[in-house]
Amino acid sequence: MRTEKIPVYIFRTSFEVILGRIQWNGAGGVIEVTTEKFVHPNFSAPTLANDIALLRLPNAVAFNSEYPSPVSLMLLGVYCGHI
Repeated sequence: MRTEKIPVYIFRTSFEVILGRIQWNGAGGVIEVTTEKFVHPNFSAPTLANDIALLRLPNAVAFNSEYPSPVSLMLLGVYCGHI
């Protein structure tokens, strides 16, 4: 019997996004609720290829000196090891 793992964002119609919180179950942060999602057009449920989506927030994010702050992205061609 084959079971497929399909990302939950495929079926959800709204998302609660928490900004500026260190731990998911911690305190603080700003909560935004969004209903706009953009799933990769070539997403494949059987293989999970292109398993990525973007969420559009209803308000601009105000970055401050501590939290929330933008995520640092890896430089092209730089290997950071396993997570």
